[in-house]
Order: sequence, then structure tokens, then C-alpha cells
Amino acid sequence: MADINLNLFILEGGECPTLTLIDTTDLSVTINGGSPILTDADIIEAVPQDTTVTIVVDKEGYDSYSNSITVGAVDETLYVSLSVSPLVDFINITQDCHNYIINNTSTTDNTTFTVTTLDNVVVGDYLNVALNAESSSDITFATDGVYLITVKNDADAIIRQYAIIDICTILSCFTTRILSILCKDCGCSNNCQDYCKEDFEMKRLHLLYFDLFNRVNREYRLNSYYTTIDDAKIYELRTAQDDIDKLLEYCDSCGNTTTNLTNIISNSNNINTGCGCS
Repeated sequence: MADINLNLFILEGGECPTLTLIDTTDLSVTINGGSPILTDADIIEAVPQDTTVTIVVDKEGYDSYSNSITVGAVDETLYVSLSVSPLVDFINITQDCHNYIINNTSTTDNTTFTVTTLDNVVVGDYLNVALNAESSSDITFATDGVYLITVKNDADAIIRQYAIIDICTILSCFTTRILSILCKDCGCSNNCQDYCKEDFEMKRLHLLYFDLFNRVNREYRLNSYYTTIDDAKIYELRTAQDDIDKLLEYCDSCGNTTTNLTNIISNSNNINTGCGCS
């Protein structure tokens, strides 16, 4: 009997595969347990007529495919759709204001991490810090900003990237200023110009404040981590950094301290002398 051509088309897919051939990097196709075929995603293999063949397709980052078919007397065409396999995230990060803890919960995978700004400047001493299996490490930021944490495996390959948007100072500042303005019982007379100035500045900055928090919410709603952060994402994150810079400038100008916040809250029951209204 003559051999029959078995045509395999390896597609990028899922529930609704497209007709786009998959990238062939790390693509492995095995037919009847033979040697893996590392070739194009469009494969023609000659197999004996009227036989059953088992096809196994593997590619890094995708669920493995396995199927058995019986080849008849005519050429066969088989479309194989590979689904992206979900990555198990064994890295988690917790936060307390400017202080973060990065945890490696894996029992086997040793990693390293590096912390940079959006301009790829290393933050502090956080360059290739060892983060072995079942261990953790502290990260502290001196000021609000957008930072990138890059995690690599033992082979020095990037496996995770995290965008950290730290706005602890801004949150404290705006809580202080909002409470201060709301607690004051003062119109815009001549002896209340400072209050009017504060009120006006806060209202003017509300849109910028809203824009920043909209970006933060969108970022963390859509992403927990990245396999890579490209230039387009850097550009998007840089807009958040610009918002932070402007808001920090405002906070620095009006004196952002924890003491101010404590004083406003503790004296809030005294309408005459509390809340900065004396």
C-alpha cells in the first residue's frame, strides 16, 4: 500500500482558533512516538495507509495536544489548535505604604529580582537580588512613583514583570488637605484668604487626582503581572508617573505631614479651634 500524506496545520487558538499558523519556536510534533519533528507549523508527513497514528504536539507556554486518528486511502488534513496554558503565579507581593514584601511561594524554583524606574534606572541595591524557593525579601521605596519589578529564573530569563504604582504619600496628603478644608467653617472674606486658596487648589487638582486613580484602578483590574513590558506599556505607565510628579509637587508645597493629619482628626470635635480653623 502506498503512503498517505498527512497534512497538519498547527494553529494559534483556544475556543475560537484563528487560521493563523502558530509561531514555530519550541514547536515539537511527534507522530507514533517517533523522533520529534521541529519544523514549520504546516507539516506534511507520509504515513502508511489504513493505520492509526497518534499525534502529540508540544510548545512552551501552551497546553499539550494529543490525538489519535485513522488514516484512510486518501490524504488527510488535520487542524491542530493549541491553547495558551495559564501560568501559575508563584510570586506574590504585599504592601504597607512604601514598604513591600515579595514572596516566592514555589517549593522548587529559585529566582532573582531587580527593581527599576521606568527609565530602567536600578532602585537602591535591588539588582539581581536572590529570591530562592519559599523565601521573601523586603523592598522599600523612598517616594511615590511607578516602579518595575523584574523576576528572572535560574537561566537568567525573565518570567514575570510587575508594575508597582506607589502613591502612599499622595493618599496621606490628600486625606489631610480634604479634611482640613471640609472642617473649616469659613467663607471667602478677607481674613480667610488662606482657606480660599487651599479650597481652590484642591478643586483644581481633583481632575488630575481622578485621572491618576483611574489609571491605577485600570492597571490593577486588568493585570496582575506581565511576561514582558513593552514600550507601549512603558508609555502608558509614564503618564501615571507624570500625574504623580504633579501631585507630589502640590503635596510638598502645602506641607504634608502625619502630624497635620493627626491634629485634624483629634481636634475635629471642637468646631472653634479644631480642624485647622482656629
